[in-house]
Amino acid sequence: MNKISKYMVYVYIAPIIVSLYFIYNTGYLLGDFRSYSYNLDFTEASSIFLFYILPLLFIYYMVKISGHVYIYDCENKRLDVIFFRLLLLTGVITLLFGANQIGQVAQSGFSGLMIKIASKLNPLAILPLLTFSAISHRKFLVSVLIVIFFSYMQHSLQGIFISILCIGAYYIVNNKINKITLNFLFLLPLIFIGPLLDLISYVYTLRNEMRGVAFDSNEILSLAIGRISTTSSLIEILHNNYFSQSVSDFFSLGIMLERLLGITLFDTTSPSNIFNLAIVGQDAGYSIFMGMPGFLAFLMKGDITSFIFNVIIISLVLVSIYLLIPVFNRRYRIVAFFLIMYLSFLSFDVWEISIAFQTVVLWRIILLFNNLSFRRI
Repeated sequence: MNKISKYMVYVYIAPIIVSLYFIYNTGYLLGDFRSYSYNLDFTEASSIFLFYILPLLFIYYMVKISGHVYIYDCENKRLDVIFFRLLLLTGVITLLFGANQIGQVAQSGFSGLMIKIASKLNPLAILPLLTFSAISHRKFLVSVLIVIFFSYMQHSLQGIFISILCIGAYYIVNNKINKITLNFLFLLPLIFIGPLLDLISYVYTLRNEMRGVAFDSNEILSLAIGRISTTSSLIEILHNNYFSQSVSDFFSLGIMLERLLGITLFDTTSPSNIFNLAIVGQDAGYSIFMGMPGFLAFLMKGDITSFIFNVIIISLVLVSIYLLIPVFNRRYRIVAFFLIMYLSFLSFDVWEISIAFQTVVLWRIILLFNNLSFRRI
């Protein structure tokens, strides 16, 4: 396994291990469930860990096998230029017109149209794409600042989080580092846990002040770990009944069709809809991540036919996203896919996956209109 692959395994697996360790030792869940006491034993912790790993392995081998499909892609140099320009465009639009804030009504009129264009281009997905390109250090830094600014205008922490992950990946790809240095990088969050918590506390305070929400700074560790893991959601789903039978049989297909074509053919009531309605209510202005294991556990409690159908649809969409991602360097295709999809996998709200699908389709259309040459892989 090469260094960048180890890094991707680390960013996916480390939050799971840390969250299980925290719950096991404190006797409390994390994030939005931090007030819930829970006695987690070693056997259940091991089962939960496997419940996380197996779906990720399934997706990995699924996209790896689909990589043998012949597709057409673009010349590397021109891709660097056009995606950096697209990111600059989103930055200019955000600077002039702002962004849709989390939990707020979307703007209308010309400003709303421009904001929607920036959102469709999806800077939080462009940055991971550029991470594996030949972009210069200066342009990459500019790209990171644009994504953080975009996230700030949305009153969200997602842009900061994905920027940190991309900086780590960019450093590994563009520097010759040995195993000792790589392991040191993996231990950095633990080594600098004090300053890191202070920084996280400051960022949370800034975000919540913008949203008009208060939080206890003493709970920052639980909030931070709960933000990057969905272990608590999975435990909550496994031990409670949230009317899984209310999920639409064809919600994933309905969501994809509505996102891509703007037509509503099927009911789109998804596990995330029902779960969040039960936990935070309809007017909360935010949602709780279920995560992939929580999503699957929720579906498995319902109708088995619905489970199989929706898993197949989502799997086909994920393969399509993988194949449509423009390649700067073919050996980075899989790690680029997992970095681009990180936030979508973290929430595993099918609406989020549909946004990623819409984004890569839009990228392809833009590339075609720019008369880029294509080659067979």
